[in-house]
Order: sequence, then C-alpha cells, then structure tokens
Amino acid sequence: MGQQFDEEFREDAVKMALEKKISQKQLAQDLGIGKSTLSSWIIAYKKGHKITSGESQEQKEIRRLKRSLEIVTEERDILKKAMAIFSSPKNRDLLS
Repeated sequence: MGQQFDEEFREDAVKMALEKKISQKQLAQDLGIGKSTLSSWIIAYKKGHKITSGESQEQKEIRRLKRSLEIVTEERDILKKAMAIFSSPKNRDLLS
C-alpha cells in the first residue's frame, strides 16, 4: 500500500502548488509524491472537496474487516487441526 499523508501535508502541498511558480512535476518531486497524486489533491481542492488520502472510510473498513476475517479463518483452521489430533484414537488413550 502506498504512503499515507496527513491532511495538513496535503493542504500545504496544494497551497504551494497554487502559489509557487514551479511546475507541479517539480513540486511533486521535491515533496516525494507522485505528480498524479498532487494533481488529484489540487482538483479536489479547487472543487471545494476535502483533500483525502485517496482511501474512503468504507475502503478502510473493508480492508480492516478482510484482515480480521483472515485471522479468524486461520485460527479456525488451527483449531480444526488440533481437534483432529486430539480426537484420533491414538491420542485418546494418552489423555485417559
């Protein structure tokens, strides 16, 4: 996943782009961001939208839920294997 920039950084970058007499390409390079990223922030700013990191709250929640599902699935698989091991006749005798 790409780098995340806080709102203050994005706003400062847009203000510099609009106020400075250097190209967006050069400014993006100087700031260590992609030109297309800077361009999208400028467009959002000019349209009056909040300048976001590019990932909506819904996308963040989906990503979080997917990761949670992966963890739960892995835990379930481990428990299934453990259940199979402890349920085998050989191990039942050991537990008695």
